[in-house]
Amino acid sequence: MALFTAGALVFAACGGDDDDTASTDTEAAATETTAAEEEPAAETTVAGGDEETTTSAADEEPAADVAMTLTVDINPDAVWEDGSPITWEDIECSWQAQLNTPGSIETSGYDAITGVAAGESDQQVVISFSRVYAPYKGLFDAIIKKAAVADCNDISTDFATELPISAQPYMLNSFGENELELVPNPNWWGEPAKAERVLVVGFADQETELAAINSGEVDFIYPQYFQGITDAVTDPNVVPSISFGGDYENLYFQMGEDESYRGPLADDDFRAALVKSIDREALF
Repeated sequence: MALFTAGALVFAACGGDDDDTASTDTEAAATETTAAEEEPAAETTVAGGDEETTTSAADEEPAADVAMTLTVDINPDAVWEDGSPITWEDIECSWQAQLNTPGSIETSGYDAITGVAAGESDQQVVISFSRVYAPYKGLFDAIIKKAAVADCNDISTDFATELPISAQPYMLNSFGENELELVPNPNWWGEPAKAERVLVVGFADQETELAAINSGEVDFIYPQYFQGITDAVTDPNVVPSISFGGDYENLYFQMGEDESYRGPLADDDFRAALVKSIDREALF
């Protein structure tokens, strides 16, 4: 399924993928942030895919209702599957859809945005926030194409039977209850797709999945790890690979009003000290 999410643009509730093709919508974007509550550095250099951009701290104070401004430069080579360029309007539409579509399950962060506008060109986006929002990089890790929807504020029925848009190496060709097919995106601007066709098949349980790899029915599986899994793969042509990644994606502090959940983390000073003791650069 990682191939599916890398091949089609869908909203995700949480991000995190070490596949170098999984976030190419903005991987070549240079970002500049200005927070009202923080003293900005005199000069900041941020990496932007194939380029680096050096920005100086703004002299002007942000507007009263704007606590943070994010400027994103979209890769000028970035296009949709039909060759049309990805622009600031696609970012704006993605924000509106994520925030306003009925039943949207993830609005956190998007509700802090007060506006999305064009910058110096259609490939530059200026995003204003009503409050400082630290995990801003995860907000637009996947976007939608404005031209593909009738109303950016409600996309609940737009992709019910098909997903014709893509800004990734692959695009969805067809899908059903038990399988989906990916084919190369003809207008992908990065490194060409390595496979001419990818068929993702679902199985009812892990035992059936292992039987499928052992019989040669499938070429690759991504099973839930268990002790002895390497012995369960009996095909000598299949090589198991176990790669250890980050152990944690998020930390959740139990600090609510319910006394059964209140512990030392309910204390502001203790909680601040704990956060400062964590090497957040080492956290996944």
